[in-house]
Amino acid sequence: TTTAPWPALPEVATGWEVRPGDVLLAGLDGITIVRDGETVAQPVTVPVQTAVGDGNGGIVALPTETPERIDPFGRGATVLWRLHGNGTAEAVCEAPGGIKLFEPFTDAASTTWLLFAEEREVEDWMIDHLVAMPLRLGGPVTLVEGTSWEGGFSGAVWMEGAVVFVFEAEGVEWIGATGLDGGEVELGHNPAPLLFQGYCRAGGCPGWSVHLLATVPYGYQIATVAHPDGAIIGPETSLMLFDLGTGEETSLAPLPEESALVYTRLSADAERILISRAGPSDGDDIGHASLPVLEYDLTSGALTETGMVGTAVIVRR
Repeated sequence: TTTAPWPALPEVATGWEVRPGDVLLAGLDGITIVRDGETVAQPVTVPVQTAVGDGNGGIVALPTETPERIDPFGRGATVLWRLHGNGTAEAVCEAPGGIKLFEPFTDAASTTWLLFAEEREVEDWMIDHLVAMPLRLGGPVTLVEGTSWEGGFSGAVWMEGAVVFVFEAEGVEWIGATGLDGGEVELGHNPAPLLFQGYCRAGGCPGWSVHLLATVPYGYQIATVAHPDGAIIGPETSLMLFDLGTGEETSLAPLPEESALVYTRLSADAERILISRAGPSDGDDIGHASLPVLEYDLTSGALTETGMVGTAVIVRR
């Protein structure tokens, strides 16, 4: 199904600015800027699926598909808003179908790119396409076309001159990489390559699959949520850190196991990984209600529950 575009730009508060290290917390009550554990501003109060920094003190926001609920798999409306601290806003992208917004990146030429997946109709099916768009210079560039209507991109990050992504389709999840020209990039080590379901660790192949993606600024590391047997919810869920350069699994930390719990977002900086999640609401068997965000300390390995509720994205330095 397609999603309907939002009819108008939101009303934006004035006098705020996004700084490196801030957390942007999105949810049904809008966007909250959290700095050093304290709320410092609420730029908008309309429902927002995901919010990221624009690299210039502002915010790029993806409104929810409907005003009543978040989507546990990250799909929002068909438009991206750019919000400014002077109270203005503009639409920077309008897509034919629902959007999933990932974290932006800056290339070697100091160009800031938005990174997102959008649905497009292909032979009567809405197929996910991975798209990069320079924020100030021009139109979107299609990097990867999805291969199935039964799934989509759950994560995408910029690493070492390439976009690394997780794609999920019909019970199989894999990690791939592409250049900005759309050409395939081969990873030195890949924990879940295409045509191989799961991730084989030393000592056996338990059939783990991967979901979500974040970069950790140590070496060539990614963070992902790993699950057994292709499941995206259920027991034996772990936060996995993997070095794409060395092939080393640097951590496999168990995550809470709760019925109908969906992990919705990973975001990391040099000190921590924030893990957003959603649980059931109104009798749904899949989560549409945000739960408190978890924080994984990269130094100590401690996993704690924060007081933040929503979809959390760290503004990277």
